[in-house]
Amino acid sequence: MLKTLRGLSFGLACLLASAGMRQAAATVVVSIDGNVAHADISLADQAGHTYEADVTITFDSPLNLTADSLNLTAQLVDPNDPSLIVRLPHLLFIPLVSIDPAFPMMITVEPPPTPHLFSSAFDGPEDGTGILSFINTYEFELHTHALACTPDSPYRLFKAPLGGDFDDITSDVASGSVRMRGRGGAFSQFLP
Repeated sequence: MLKTLRGLSFGLACLLASAGMRQAAATVVVSIDGNVAHADISLADQAGHTYEADVTITFDSPLNLTADSLNLTAQLVDPNDPSLIVRLPHLLFIPLVSIDPAFPMMITVEPPPTPHLFSSAFDGPEDGTGILSFINTYEFELHTHALACTPDSPYRLFKAPLGGDFDDITSDVASGSVRMRGRGGAFSQFLP
């Protein structure tokens, strides 16, 4: 059974004053189906360009998986923002990667904090706390038609803690339009 949860749908959101963020109209619609969360993302910048992506997060054994507990948001970033560039992989202060201006989107998944680190049992899909938890890892997939993937594609999926350095977590990049996958055990920010 598919439950559509509009936990994060904004009319005019992401009016971001911090450096590196572009003003945008954002729509993020999250739906949950069993152990899979799916987000349809559409961001429009001030120049009228629209950037769209589909995000799919597949969990092994989630507890309290809802749109609100996932807390998935998206924003446009400035590919030339020095405060963002220094967070990308680099060698002796020389960036090794860059953000493609054709798809300058950062996705943040930041569930509300948990009061405990471990839980001992699962009694169904919810335990009454509303706090998302899961066993093992999750698979994060980002799909967009804004980028074209070739056999020697340079596109990667990067993940960082809030405000931290990005690391390459790519496990697969599929041909056609870009579909990037990676696995993780904690959330935060993702960049293609």
